[in-house]
Amino acid sequence: MESRDRYLLLALVFSIVSHCIAFLQFMLQFPTLGLPDRWFAQFSILLCLSLTTAICQFLFQHHEVARVSLVITRIILLLVITYPLGASINVRTTLLASLLFENMIYLSFPAGLVISLLLVAASLTTPLVTYAWQQKQELATADNLLFLAYYSGTIMILGALLKNAQRLANERKKLVEQLRLAGTQLVETNIRLQEHVVKSEDQAKLLERERISRELHDTIGYTLMNIIATMKASMELAKSDTTKMRDFMTQGIEQAQKGLAETRAALRAMRSATTTPRSLVTSVNRLVTAFKDTHIAVKAQYSNIPWKFGGLIDATIYRIVQEGIANAIQHGNATDITIHIALDAGRISLTISDNGIGAGEIRDGIGLAGIRERLEHLHGRLAVGNVAGGFQLYAQIPVVEEA
Repeated sequence: MESRDRYLLLALVFSIVSHCIAFLQFMLQFPTLGLPDRWFAQFSILLCLSLTTAICQFLFQHHEVARVSLVITRIILLLVITYPLGASINVRTTLLASLLFENMIYLSFPAGLVISLLLVAASLTTPLVTYAWQQKQELATADNLLFLAYYSGTIMILGALLKNAQRLANERKKLVEQLRLAGTQLVETNIRLQEHVVKSEDQAKLLERERISRELHDTIGYTLMNIIATMKASMELAKSDTTKMRDFMTQGIEQAQKGLAETRAALRAMRSATTTPRSLVTSVNRLVTAFKDTHIAVKAQYSNIPWKFGGLIDATIYRIVQEGIANAIQHGNATDITIHIALDAGRISLTISDNGIGAGEIRDGIGLAGIRERLEHLHGRLAVGNVAGGFQLYAQIPVVEEA
């Protein structure tokens, strides 16, 4: 139940209790009031109508027109019920306190305050009427009127304080939700940024490989073309000019040596630029590090696993960890996430546990459906569900040697 509903329910309970007390007060005072006997039944009916109106106020609290109309009806009923009571202010005070409290809770400021002050003024002047329903009434004493004013003011202040507390609670709740969403978005952005950096690095290495490949192609092609031309010229000079032939042969050897050196340099550069697959442990640790300076604690634990299993298995586990962290934060509001990867009897077990709110009903969205599809290719299985203190995702993958 939201904080606003709790305050409105409190106002309803207070109103029900006040109507019951007012009936008991009237029943005890009726013999001394000098009112006709029929007024007892009329009072009871009007009091029931007033209580019914209070219940309707709670039920139709979100309808502005209905709520204001019901408040006006309550005010009219209060004046009609208490008008013939004269100087007896006990019933009037009890019902007035209930209505003032509801006005301060239901109505917005300053409308609730203005209506409440007018109602208090009307309630203070009504006991000064000499005749009510052709019967002479005793005037209320100053002491009674002072008590009525003080009690009414106290209830109004209490209602105003509760109304303000309700407003602050709602604002705090909205602020907390905004901060949570901002933190979640920041974490997601951080993860996506890391992926972008990795992809950019891989793309840069791939472009470098392509550039070196082109240079290698051009270098070897040019060198071999020169060697072929030199060899042909040497063959033609073999019988006519052996000295010049030797010069051409020397030139060819030099070209070959130079081409070999350039080829080796290009191959070394290509080897250093080759994209080295990042290990599973390194990849998962990068995800964990992304939460280092946030309010979310993420830790990874490894048991008996190698530095990496292989491209497809590593990629699958990485995506499962990534999706598990995102779901724990987005849907579970988790602040403590533990990742455990273990290898036992030829099977990899991955467990992601959190301290979140769990899930009332688990449905496979795009993320979980994607995880299941990846695991199916590896003959693995997935289990998700609520556990004591949070939520848990468990995946198992058989180890298969990649070709």
